[in-house]
Amino acid sequence: MILIEITDFALINYFASIFINLTALIAPLFGALALLRH
Repeated sequence: MILIEITDFALINYFASIFINLTALIAPLFGALALLRH
């Protein structure tokens, strides 16, 4: 049970870090688009 909880936690951290990296990459693109549209 403990191993399963640890792996679940690791997966959550893994996907969370990917999500954070994606938003960090996408946010400037959306900012640039917003600036271009104005």
